[in-house]
Amino acid sequence: MLSKLYATLYVTLVNSYNALDNYEEAVKYGLIALDLFKENGIEDIRMVLPYTSLLRTLAESYIGLENYQEAIKYCTESIELIEETFGTKHPSYAMSLNTLSICYFNLDEIQEAASVALESKEIMRKSFGEWHPSYAALLGNLSFYNLCLGDISNASMYENQSVGIYQADILSKFSDMIAYERELYWDGYEYSFNSLLPVYLWLSEDETFTGTVYDKSALFAKGILLSAETEMSTLIQESGDKAALEKYETLRQNRAMLNKLLETPIAERQMNTDSLQAIVDKQESELVSMSKVYGDYTKNLRLTWKDVQSKLPADGIAVEFLSFPIPADSDSIMYIALTLRKDYDMPKMTVLFEQKDLTTCVSEFDGQDVYLPSENLTNLIWQPLADELKGVKKIYFAPSGLLHSIGIEYLPGMEDYSIYRLSSTRELALNRSNENSKGAALYGGIKYDTDINTMLAEARAVKSGRTNSSGVGDTETDNLLAMSSDTRSVVSSMHLRSQASYLPGTKTEVEDVNAALKGSAVGCTMLTGSNATEESFKALGGKRTKILHIATHGFYYTPEEADNNRDFKFLQLHIGGSDERRYVEDKVMTRSGLLFAGANNALDGKDIPEGLDDGILTAKEISQIDLRGLDLVTLSACQTGLGDISQGEGVFGLQRAFKKAGAQTIVVSLWKVDDKATQILMSSFYGNIAKGIDKHSAFLQAQQHLRTIDGGRYNDPKYWAAFIILDATE
Repeated sequence: MLSKLYATLYVTLVNSYNALDNYEEAVKYGLIALDLFKENGIEDIRMVLPYTSLLRTLAESYIGLENYQEAIKYCTESIELIEETFGTKHPSYAMSLNTLSICYFNLDEIQEAASVALESKEIMRKSFGEWHPSYAALLGNLSFYNLCLGDISNASMYENQSVGIYQADILSKFSDMIAYERELYWDGYEYSFNSLLPVYLWLSEDETFTGTVYDKSALFAKGILLSAETEMSTLIQESGDKAALEKYETLRQNRAMLNKLLETPIAERQMNTDSLQAIVDKQESELVSMSKVYGDYTKNLRLTWKDVQSKLPADGIAVEFLSFPIPADSDSIMYIALTLRKDYDMPKMTVLFEQKDLTTCVSEFDGQDVYLPSENLTNLIWQPLADELKGVKKIYFAPSGLLHSIGIEYLPGMEDYSIYRLSSTRELALNRSNENSKGAALYGGIKYDTDINTMLAEARAVKSGRTNSSGVGDTETDNLLAMSSDTRSVVSSMHLRSQASYLPGTKTEVEDVNAALKGSAVGCTMLTGSNATEESFKALGGKRTKILHIATHGFYYTPEEADNNRDFKFLQLHIGGSDERRYVEDKVMTRSGLLFAGANNALDGKDIPEGLDDGILTAKEISQIDLRGLDLVTLSACQTGLGDISQGEGVFGLQRAFKKAGAQTIVVSLWKVDDKATQILMSSFYGNIAKGIDKHSAFLQAQQHLRTIDGGRYNDPKYWAAFIILDATE
């Protein structure tokens, strides 16, 4: 009896080690469990299924170790014993066949793999039903086997069926999961939606398949994690339920506390991060349950191409760019475009280019590789779509891959179109309103070398609600000009290796913006000099500010640059234990941000008093602030549009941070920007908004103004094409 218990415990260990990809340990304990089963005897029919399940699990462990002959041995034993005991219609028989097919596939016996999987298919369908994830996984395997055999038609059919089941399963289970659980769950499905579906469409060129790929790859999968998280937060915050709002605020505070703890070396912590993380997870789980009372936060993931089409104007076109690895050539990325017009019976697919083709379009600008507008880029991206664009005046596009880092809306030959950059074309089908928001917060002329005592005084003022605007005096401005900079990047690149210099143009810029918006009856709060603190920014949380303008230095670090700058505490998350994966996004979001008053203290390595913000606001911190109602945020700084590009999820940086916080339209830059040119651009932009011009048109007109001023002094794209405007739908 005791040995049976031990056998069960060892089986649990095997499953756990398999889940951790520690296959050596899984095999070690699997073999022990097998001996214990045999010791007790498996003649009892009740022991057959646990024993054969262990055989199958052990085979999976050997697959992980790439020992396929051993895997086949245990699969075969499992299949024979199940057949002898229960016959060939039992679900365990089908599951063991599926595992065996994987063994054959890895041995390049593709035809045998497909044959075995096909034998398993009907048994599994009848045993589990047509909507079971295990049946979907088998269909996915069959799809891939057929792809390798060159049977694109069957491959597409099986993959379509598979992701349809997955989609229903995800929508069903997402509504009960916290963010981390959704991320883990989605990780098992992401490749099918973001890579395989577009691959099959590209290879088959099957027009009837484009609607499926548009729905599932573009609308469902693109930004799925961000959409689920922001919609759940919105449901709670708009619920009016006092208990829910209090719980959400507590959760927000605990998340901020956890973030601070993770930035603190483990030996210096006064609280255990695992304990606080458990509290945060519990609070989030309770809020997820409460949110279902107020609505379905996955509703935006249920939109179809027909929903998008219904919102398109007669002269408009929706363009979803998709990128994916080419099979058998993982170093090569293919780009295609799915297009949709009002009169289409079905979306259309156009093959564009391989990512390596973009390398010929790279320009070097101030030490940075950038994609300045060029005819080569036009020929790669827009020229293949020439037929689809006939009669079109408005283009609504959602980028993918490197297109997130290229201002494709400014390319030569596209001047006659109004081109809108969107997070996803699902934005066209969403009803968003910021009618209840008001006022503008304007940051510029920031004093980065504010001393710590002044920072403490400003922090106390913010907490007491006594500060709302300030300026830098003339004498102080004269002193700051001596260490000013003409670009809004930090020092010579993205590196914070010395002090951030004063930006004289940003003071004039926010004064111009302030004057323009006051004329349109928008109440403005201008924060400059030492008043432009990180605390004052965080105090905007929950205020439903309509417009936010930040003219400052911005930064983005690649993973390699972050490793080379470990002296900066704000870049580091000190994570222990095996749960590091939970904090992957957190780590990425600490590598981009904005500088506020007093930032030079931290950059100089000075100790910042406990409870005082350091003036370096990371994307991670921004994502935790309640900026609901924010209709427009302009990041008038360098490289604010950069970040780590994630397949399907977009740019992990300031864009994502402000979206998570609640912003609608975001203006960001793709490379270093000139201080004076940016001042002119932004002053014109807000002057246009004050006249009642919509955000998108106001921005394009401001760019045109910059290009023509002073006899065309700033007509070079390096001055006017760095900034892009995202999700400016009207």
